Amino acid sequence: MLLAKDSSVSHVIQGIHALLNNCPRLTHLSLTGVQEFLRDELTKFCREAPPEFTHQQRQVFCVFSGDGVKQLRDHLNRTVPPAREMNEATMYDDDEELDEDEGQVTGLMHATAINDDDDDYIDIGHPQG
Repeated sequence: MLLAKDSSVSHVIQGIHALLNNCPRLTHLSLTGVQEFLRDELTKFCREAPPEFTHQQRQVFCVFSGDGVKQLRDHLNRTVPPAREMNEATMYDDDEELDEDEGQVTGLMHATAINDDDDDYIDIGHPQG
């Protein structure tokens, strides 16, 4: 399993995992130099580095192409736990319905109108319903 030092899946791996699952037609992915992907269990899906590359360039080369992208996706789907839903980080719960009595502008109880001739305060109160 692809665990970071703190026993959780790295954010980099989670991000690439999500990318692969959300872009099923992706055929080329370069992760050269991305340390989380320079592991034997993942580089086995990479294509070979070009022969003209130096030893140092070969050590960090990590490019998935064609079937290698599919194999990486399949491997991550088998070994990486699913990421949390993205809406967990939002301040709104998509499952909650808007209370129609409150309307779309909640908490608005008073409004002021600016007019050259008149500085009166307008109290619009709660909608009568």
